[in-house]
Amino acid sequence: MLAASPKSVNDAGRNYPETDMIALAALRRSAALLALALLFGAADVAAETASPLNDAQKQVIEKMIHQYILDHPEVILEAVQRHRDKAEEAKKAHAKAAVTSLRKEIENDPTSPVAGNAKGDVTIVEFFDYRCGYCKRVHPTMVELLK
Repeated sequence: MLAASPKSVNDAGRNYPETDMIALAALRRSAALLALALLFGAADVAAETASPLNDAQKQVIEKMIHQYILDHPEVILEAVQRHRDKAEEAKKAHAKAAVTSLRKEIENDPTSPVAGNAKGDVTIVEFFDYRCGYCKRVHPTMVELLK
C-alpha cells in the first residue's frame, strides 16, 4: 500500500480506493463466516464445541467463497456501496453532533455578523467561504430569504 497515495493497489494490479480495499476485506471475512455457517450449520459454527477446521476443509470453503464471488461479482459492488453509505451516514451524524454540541457558541458568537432581526424567532446560520463559488452563487438567495 502506498502511504502517500489515496489509492491502494491489489495483487492483480488494479487500483481501488483504500475504503474499497477495507470493504473488500470485510466482505471476505463475512463470506467466510457465511460459508462456514452454510457448510456446518449456523448452530454448529456458533457453538463452542465446534471442532476447528483442518486444511482440506479450509481449502474447500475458500474455493466455495471464491467461486461465489466470481459467479456474483455484484455482491462486492453492493458491499462497497453499503460501506460508503455507512461511512457517509457516520460523517453526517458526526457533523450534526458537532453542530448540536456547539449550537449556543455558533448562534451567540459576538464576532459573527447578524442580518435581519437579531431577536427573531428563526435563526439561520450560514457558513460562508468567500473563495467558494457555490457560496457566492447562493448569497443572493440568502439575501432574498432575509427580506
